[in-house]
Amino acid sequence: LAEVLEYLGEVQMENEMWTEAVAEYERCLGIKTGLLAPEDRQLAHIHYQLATCAVALMENARQDATQPQPDGRSPEEAAQAEVTHRAKAREHFAKAAEVLSLKLEALTTATAGDAPPDAEEKELVVELLAEVRLKVEEHAEPSNPLAPSEGVTTIGFGAPEGVTTIGFGAPEGVTTI
Repeated sequence: LAEVLEYLGEVQMENEMWTEAVAEYERCLGIKTGLLAPEDRQLAHIHYQLATCAVALMENARQDATQPQPDGRSPEEAAQAEVTHRAKAREHFAKAAEVLSLKLEALTTATAGDAPPDAEEKELVVELLAEVRLKVEEHAEPSNPLAPSEGVTTIGFGAPEGVTTIGFGAPEGVTTI
């Protein structure tokens, strides 16, 4: 059942149905957590997938915060949703890192009766752990959800510093076209 839920989550992600994917992955995680060892890389994978969904939802909320919404949701509500999804992404990236840390510890502290640890697997876990820790840091700092993303060109005035504008009222350090 957990594998089926995982595959359903993947299908939902491919269709960009992020909320539905989260639901499938959470159910999958609930089952796998009860069945697998805490250092099993499958758990890290599910947490990573949940974080990926949260990042997609965060990006959608960021877009929603800059545009009027047909459902009547205010930019402030969309901005709050972005903050919430960022926190979820960070939480699941951190949990994936915890699982990988446990896996690395298990690979490093093999007892005399155990088979020697697989050097390739250990190297892979070290690389994955470094990548996931970077993701944790990347999502640690909440951005200003109402500010345009980096590299955005705005048309008008009042653009934040570091943004190219077409129009009037650019602050110092902003290129005006």
